[in-house]
Amino acid sequence: MKSSFFLLSFLLFFLVFCSGVEAVTWDTGQFLFDYRSDVYYQDVFGNEKRSFLKEGTHYLQELTGDLTQETVSGKVNFNAYFNLRSSDDPQHQIDERDVMFVQGYVRLYDDAYELQGGDYAEDYTSYTLGASLLGVRAHLKPVDGVKVYALWGRNRDEELDRYVRNTFGGRVELSYRGLSLGATFVHNDVVRSSLKDDSPVGDEFNQVFGGDLKLSLFEDRFELQAEYARSIYNEDERDETIEDEYDDAYFVKVQMRPFKGLALGAEFERVEPLFNTVMGSASPDMQRVKGEVELTPWDFLNVTLLHEYSFDKLTDDSVADYRTHTHMTSAGLTLTPFYRREDYWNSLTLNLQGNFSDYYSSGNVDQEDLSISGTISQSFTHWNYSIGYAFSRNWNHLDRSSEYESHSPSVSLGINYQWLSLQWNWSFNFGYEHRKALLYDYTDRIYRADGALTLDYSETQSTLALSVGVEHCDNSPYLGTADNTRWSFALNFDQVIKRSDKFTATVTLSSSYSDYDEDSPDADYGEAVHSLSLKLNF
Repeated sequence: MKSSFFLLSFLLFFLVFCSGVEAVTWDTGQFLFDYRSDVYYQDVFGNEKRSFLKEGTHYLQELTGDLTQETVSGKVNFNAYFNLRSSDDPQHQIDERDVMFVQGYVRLYDDAYELQGGDYAEDYTSYTLGASLLGVRAHLKPVDGVKVYALWGRNRDEELDRYVRNTFGGRVELSYRGLSLGATFVHNDVVRSSLKDDSPVGDEFNQVFGGDLKLSLFEDRFELQAEYARSIYNEDERDETIEDEYDDAYFVKVQMRPFKGLALGAEFERVEPLFNTVMGSASPDMQRVKGEVELTPWDFLNVTLLHEYSFDKLTDDSVADYRTHTHMTSAGLTLTPFYRREDYWNSLTLNLQGNFSDYYSSGNVDQEDLSISGTISQSFTHWNYSIGYAFSRNWNHLDRSSEYESHSPSVSLGINYQWLSLQWNWSFNFGYEHRKALLYDYTDRIYRADGALTLDYSETQSTLALSVGVEHCDNSPYLGTADNTRWSFALNFDQVIKRSDKFTATVTLSSSYSDYDEDSPDADYGEAVHSLSLKLNF
């Protein structure tokens, strides 16, 4: 542990020494570093099992480097990035490792191409690929209107995942004026020899073929998006009784702006039960239709309306036993009645939002949820406020014992003031929730309050922040939870030691304390964290 603690420190100060405590800068490039070193003590008291913190003294060190260099007469650009972390605290570790290479890559690029090796995130379409991989990728633009993508990668942590998954694929995009056509192919499979007894997957095989279209007409007043994809999936090729599964996914979206102040939108999506994309984001066995209207008749008024209907269990291949129908309706209004005025009244804003959901499955689910909320806010020269109220109601026609009704008013206040070189900022928030179980006439009450003060003194580049918060829950016997109160306090002091165009050093002292008190034996516990932090940017 000690050796890993000093590893990043040695690397940091070696780089600082070599660069003369400033960024490595050339006429056509630069090398930037961000370094952070924290030493902190965590104290847990009371029922320690309820805390996620590990008591004792811990450290956290993190170093990132970003090199950018133009290499050949402006035609080739080089970029390299790395992120190293060292810590003995489980909340900052990956799989209990003291030293971690979090991310790194190298990149060559210009306007016509991009080549990258290392860690990268690639997103083709929702049905084909959207994932982070370790490998290489390329983006090419050989001529105007043509883009070519290719990649190869694997999961970056074989030891943690307990298997190796290889992925390769590509995409071609053709565009002309307002029309764009795309074709995508992605293949991935688990390496059979990498599987272990405790691997969470089998010898998976997955291929996805996709085609998509984007069309824009009449100066973007009409826009059409469509995508079709077909997948091949096998859960475990080691088992000869498991056959390949083939299925499809469809998506269509239309947006229209027939005239100023009106926008219309509609979506249709259907993902068949056996469609599978390991590297995408599709949810199989679902069909949905959505319609949207956005109306802005005047500059001071905006109205939005939305309705979506969806259901699952599309065919006999579905896993679900019963089909569930879901309706979701939403309406919103934003009003700024005095926006033309040139005084503090022009910031007065009213927001209203309503949502209604209905879930139904024969003999299984029959439930409705309603929520309505509203806020009034306004900003002045040195202060601002917000007043809000939220109402929610639940109906359960199969189990009335879970039906409830709640009311939640809230108030927020912010104050800022500049006195010479000292900037003052106060914030205060108050909230109350009244939740009533309708069948048993039980009521739960929650009281919340918090406040914060920030002092920023520009002469010495010092910042002091203080905050306090409390939440008290007065619970009824309905939920079976005892009454409880949680207090939290925090203090943070930042001091810039040195600042220049090429070097910044900041020291931070912080302390936080939280106490949880419950009307139940042996349930109380508290946490305190005291830390010293050094941050360098050069």
